[in-house]
Amino acid sequence: MATNYPTDLDNFDNPSASDKLDSPSHSKQHADVNDAVEALEAKVGKDGSSDTSSHDYKLSGITGTAKAFSTADVIDEDDMASDSDEKVPTQQSVKAYVDNNATSDWNSQTDVIPTRTSADDPTYVIQFAGVDLTSKVSVGQKISWVQNGSTRYGFVTALSYSGGNTSLTLYGGTDYDVDDTSTHAISDVKFSSMKAPYGFPLDPDKWSEEVADSDIHQTSSPTANTWYDSGVSLSIPIGIWNVYNQHALYVEATSTNYIQAVSTLSSSTSSSSNGEFDAQSLVKTSTNDTDSTIVPVATSGILSLSSKTTFHVIYYTPTSGVATVGVRGATSQMIIKATIVYL
Repeated sequence: MATNYPTDLDNFDNPSASDKLDSPSHSKQHADVNDAVEALEAKVGKDGSSDTSSHDYKLSGITGTAKAFSTADVIDEDDMASDSDEKVPTQQSVKAYVDNNATSDWNSQTDVIPTRTSADDPTYVIQFAGVDLTSKVSVGQKISWVQNGSTRYGFVTALSYSGGNTSLTLYGGTDYDVDDTSTHAISDVKFSSMKAPYGFPLDPDKWSEEVADSDIHQTSSPTANTWYDSGVSLSIPIGIWNVYNQHALYVEATSTNYIQAVSTLSSSTSSSSNGEFDAQSLVKTSTNDTDSTIVPVATSGILSLSSKTTFHVIYYTPTSGVATVGVRGATSQMIIKATIVYL
């Protein structure tokens, strides 16, 4: 028979010692083997073969050590961090990378388990020892973790890398704390840049700091151009915040034609630190008469804070001879509300 190779494999009959030279045919066996050898040589190809179907031609573009392949050329990294152009990933690595980075709302950026290094509720600092996450995690991302049997959420509000460790500051809002990790270890830390990753609560009230007051805060016979502290304040954590300030500004005249009052939300109790929160009232009164006015105030602005800062409602009058100036929560409830902008 002629050779079946390379479209199929041959199955040659092996003669026994007692067979005659013509049964099976000795010449035919030589011819069949010769045909098979020639077909095999053509398939493998001679050096520098131009036959595009030969192995020599197909492998001619592969040079050097690339012709050999071993387990040393296999990489097993779930995050593909080495970014090699000489190694191939395992199936497990590919699956883990796709699961973490392509098909999930939440991504695992490290296998390192963090520990809590400080707590100032609702802000906490956790540290990832021996890993630099500054190129993988950014301020404003959402974070989830499991602790004491429950999944918790927050926002990354600051991060730094020092001494081989990454420190991450997170805001847990009204509902989520980072417990002492010596008591309850953290696990399954994940991050997301999505607007609404699965499970993350989007109620703005959960991601706000707020104080409300319904009292009267005023000063009699105030000194002109002197700021007075209402005593109403709000401590706002690290982060970028959309801040809303509401109250009623009150001023009462004695015997002047014009009375004026100014109020603001400030990090100082003796000056205005953010002009966008300034508000004022100006009233013309009858000569030698006592008039008063109440002006509703509502201001808002964006505050970017690198540290926890307390903001106060303060007020003053630039007018001499004013009887009373102040803010009144009894007329219109005083509210200071800071909502994190990353939401």
